[in-house]
Amino acid sequence: PRDETHEDNIDAPFFLPLHAAFCARIKPESWEHLLAMFGNLHASDLDRDDRTLMHAAADACDVELTEEDQQYDAERLSQMIEMVHARDANSHARRDRYGLVPLHLAVLNNATPAVVKAILECGKEMALAKWIV
Repeated sequence: PRDETHEDNIDAPFFLPLHAAFCARIKPESWEHLLAMFGNLHASDLDRDDRTLMHAAADACDVELTEEDQQYDAERLSQMIEMVHARDANSHARRDRYGLVPLHLAVLNNATPAVVKAILECGKEMALAKWIV
C-alpha cells in the first residue's frame, strides 16, 4: 500500500549513484572515497520512492550469501551505515513513500543482527535526547 501523504517524486531518478553503490557491494574504503567526493552534496538525496542512503543499505541485505560472506557483508554494511549517519543524522528515521523506515527494510530483508544494530545505533542519540529534557 502506498502512503498517500508523500508527494509524487516522479522526476527523481529511480536509482541514484550512491544508492547503487550499496547494492554493488563495494568495499568500505571505496565507499569512504565516494562519500568524501559526493557525500556532502548527495548524502540526503532521495530516490523515486523517497528512500535515503540508509534505506538503500537496509535493502542491500536481500541477497543469498555464504555464512562467511554474511559475516564480512554485515561488517561492511555496518561501517557504511555509520559513515552515512555521520553525514545525514536523520536518514535512519525518514519514511519512504510506503511508510517504511530503514529498520523496517532491514528486518524485511533478513538483515544480520550487526546491520540492525548499526541502524538502531543511529537513532540512539535522538531517543536519549527526548528523555533528557
